[in-house]
Amino acid sequence: MKRTVWFIGVAMIAAFAAVFVLTETRHSSGKQAVHQHDETEQHQQWTCGMHPQVIRDEPGLCPICAMELTPLIQSSQGQTAETPAATIKYWVDPEDPTFVRHDEGLSPAGVPLVPVYEGHATYGSVIHIDPVMVQNMGIRTATVERGTLSATLRTIGRVHIDEQGQYNINSKIAGWVERLFVNVTGQQVKAGQPLLELYSPQLVSAQQELLLAARYRHNLDPKADSALRESADRLFESARIRLQRWDITTAQIDALLKRDEVRKTMTLYAPHNGVVTMKNVREGEAVKAGQTLLELSDFSQVWVQAEIYEQDRARVSEGLPVTVAIPGDSRPTRGYSGRIDYLYPYVDTLTQTVQARIVLNNADGSLEPQRFVDVVITLPPQNDALLIPADAVVDSGERQLVFIARPGGTFEPRPVRLGPRDDQGRVAVQQGLFDGEKVVVSAQFLLDSETQLREALRKMTMDNAEETAPEPSADLEALF
Repeated sequence: MKRTVWFIGVAMIAAFAAVFVLTETRHSSGKQAVHQHDETEQHQQWTCGMHPQVIRDEPGLCPICAMELTPLIQSSQGQTAETPAATIKYWVDPEDPTFVRHDEGLSPAGVPLVPVYEGHATYGSVIHIDPVMVQNMGIRTATVERGTLSATLRTIGRVHIDEQGQYNINSKIAGWVERLFVNVTGQQVKAGQPLLELYSPQLVSAQQELLLAARYRHNLDPKADSALRESADRLFESARIRLQRWDITTAQIDALLKRDEVRKTMTLYAPHNGVVTMKNVREGEAVKAGQTLLELSDFSQVWVQAEIYEQDRARVSEGLPVTVAIPGDSRPTRGYSGRIDYLYPYVDTLTQTVQARIVLNNADGSLEPQRFVDVVITLPPQNDALLIPADAVVDSGERQLVFIARPGGTFEPRPVRLGPRDDQGRVAVQQGLFDGEKVVVSAQFLLDSETQLREALRKMTMDNAEETAPEPSADLEALF
């Protein structure tokens, strides 16, 4: 009986010892695992797929491009390596996200390009949508293609008088306007048409001198000395030239010599065709020498001053073909063809535009001065350009963005730099896209809203995490 009790007691002691040893072993293993886990978390770091020089001890957003940071792990040699091993899609300029290339290299500014990995974007974050939802949203895509862009520039212009067709009618001598034949502003005048009759004592004296010189030369003895005859000829020519310089025509002078009688008034005639655009004299009014009496303007040829805005200045040059149309014309097919004759080298202070001068034939008189017209400038064609539909661009005013469609319902936002547009709704892409990529041409505004919402939530989460993070203790501050 005593031996049985002794065996039972030894068995119980052995069982308690086994349980104790097993418990301590599990506890020790748990502590070791926790220690290893804490050590792993302590050394866990995060980096940016576009800017690998950015390394942080906690997840968040890249301070350069606001991209979500990816975790780093320790390699077998103790070096840091990114995980998972992602595929490089392309390379981008960290200072200009629209400059993308397939290969590694330098940007035009000499900055090393950085890689963009699968699942990342140069702007915002990649969006994943279920393929069924893609169909329900009606998302359509178009392929980035190379082609020739034939673009036009539409602007407005104003008709002006050709400055080379403006003439001032003035009096070379003082006198009085005895009769005014052209007495209305806007009156059509033809070359050679009488404008006014002018009385001037100087004109009367000049007529008398011419007639006396003519009589003296005519009555001179044929046997007179040659020097005397030459003197008479010079006196006659001097009196004749004097009248001509006062705008008395040769026909008037010949008529004066034929009738051999001085007239009280002399008539001034129009030197060119035109329209009276200014009348500065009235009948019976005294005028001074050099005073402008009338202004004639020839409307058979006019200038159109087209407004070229600052963003279009580099695309416009002299010699480009232009078509000018009158707004509201009942004959919409009618247009006036010309070319840019001159680009003014200064900016108009009122409109802040550069003026382009276009010379047009206005034989029918439809282009009245000061009329506004529509101007279409044909720009030089741009060959081998990357072309996308203009509907694919999300333009906020500060940036232009397109969404790249990738397999599996993945959409990548990407900034682009755009060139000119054509009349078929296409736009040239100068930077940001590759030939053959698919761009979203419908519902892209929904994708843009989703991108902005995700970025706002990420930034809000980061801000809240920074605000709620515990402040270091005094001992830790003393250590650092």
